[in-house]
Amino acid sequence: MKDKVLYIATHHRIGERMYPLLLKLTEDYLVDIIFTYKMRSDYKWPGDEEIRYNFFNRYRDRFNEMYDAGYNIRSLPQPFDYSFVVYDDNRRSHNMELVYANSKGPIFAANHGNTNQDHAYQHDKTVYDYSFVFGKDDIKADFNIAGGIPSNDALKEYRNVEKKHILIIGNFLGNRNTVLGLKAQDKNFFDSLNLKELNSKYNLPVVIKLKSREDERGYKHNLEYLESIIDSDVDYRVVVDVENDNKFIAESAAVISPGSTLALKPIQLGIPTAIVDGYGQIGTLRKYPYVCQPNQVIEYLSNYNFEDTKEFIENAIEGGLTFNSTKIMFEKIKDVCTHFSR
Repeated sequence: MKDKVLYIATHHRIGERMYPLLLKLTEDYLVDIIFTYKMRSDYKWPGDEEIRYNFFNRYRDRFNEMYDAGYNIRSLPQPFDYSFVVYDDNRRSHNMELVYANSKGPIFAANHGNTNQDHAYQHDKTVYDYSFVFGKDDIKADFNIAGGIPSNDALKEYRNVEKKHILIIGNFLGNRNTVLGLKAQDKNFFDSLNLKELNSKYNLPVVIKLKSREDERGYKHNLEYLESIIDSDVDYRVVVDVENDNKFIAESAAVISPGSTLALKPIQLGIPTAIVDGYGQIGTLRKYPYVCQPNQVIEYLSNYNFEDTKEFIENAIEGGLTFNSTKIMFEKIKDVCTHFSR
C-alpha cells in the first residue's frame, strides 16, 4: 500500500508551477487534493477563459480523493494520516494553521512567486516546516529549500518553435491604482517602449499579456484602456488567459516585463528579455543583468547575450539551466522525509 500525501490547491496562477511535481508524486504516493480559496468550486474566475481545473480533469485518474473546502479550510479529511503535505503557497492564510496543527509529517510550502515580501521566511512552525524558494540566492533560513520552478522544465520542448510576436507582460495598467509603490503601465510607459520601432525591428506584432485580477471584476475595460492610449498604427493584440504559457512564451522573439515570475520563463529559454524597473516587484530578478527603464528597452534587447545570464539562472532558479526542477524538488522532499521529526 502506498503512503498517502496531501496537496492543498489554493490558487491556479501559483499552483500551476507545482503541477509537474504533483504528477511525479502520484508515481510513489496516493495523492489527495484539497481545493480552497480561489480553487474552490464556487469561485468565479476573472479572466477570459476558465482554466483552473483543466489539469485536474485531465489527470483525474492519477489522484485519490478530492475535497472542496470552500473559501477556507474548516475541517480536514479523516483520518488525517498523511506522510507529508504540499501547500501550493507560503502565505499565512486559508486556515493553514489548522493543517499544521494536525499534521505529523512535514509540510512543504511552494514559493508564492517573484516577490519582495517575506512569506518564505516568516511562517515556519505555524504554516509550514519548509518553504521552497526558486534558487540558492533566495535561501535565508535553514527551513528554505531551493527547488526551482517545476512547470518551467517543459520549456525545453519548445526551444525551436517559430517566433510569432514580441511579448509585453502586463501588471498594473494606468487605469487603476497600483500597490507597493509600483509604477503604472500607462500611456507614458507604452510610448517610451516605442512599439512601432519594435514592430519594425522584429517584423512581428506586439502581444500584451494581461493578468486577470479579482479586484478588477473582469478584463474588458483594460482592452478599452489600451486601445485609448496605444497609437492606432501599432500592430498589437491583447491576451489574458493562456492554456500553454510555456509554448506561448517560447513563441516570443523578445520579452519586455516588469518584475514577475512569468519573466523567468523566457530568461531560462535564452530569449532576449528586458525587465523594466519599478513596474513589478523585483524579487529574485534583483541580480538579472538586463534591468532597465522603458526608454532603454530596445537598446538592452539589442545588446542581449545569453551567456551574460547563465550565472544569474544558476543561482536564481534551481535546475533552471538543466530544466530538471521537478526531479530536484521531488528528491529533496524525499530526503527531508527520511529524517524529519516534529
